Amino acid sequence: MTIAFESSANSAGLEVVDIYLWVFKRFMEDKEITPELSPLIRSQLHRGRTDEISVNAIASRWKRWFDELPGPTEENMEKVRELMAIDEERRLRAMQGDA
Repeated sequence: MTIAFESSANSAGLEVVDIYLWVFKRFMEDKEITPELSPLIRSQLHRGRTDEISVNAIASRWKRWFDELPGPTEENMEKVRELMAIDEERRLRAMQGDA
């Protein structure tokens, strides 16, 4: 699987996202917004909630769940080692240009 980055000029969906981000960024920075764009802000302003996106915030939200996870078994660890070996083999082939 390859991640491809595309210009919003080639995608109507990305263009809409760009517009949304631009409008809300201006709003959050207390910059002027044309009256035609105000309904967009008003309709979305109280529909969602924001939360910090960071490793610490994620750890805080998921702490109880992670704390209750059982430790890995030897069988789990063996499977992990097998999968890591497969991935390392794939990585080495890719580096040699054989992938």
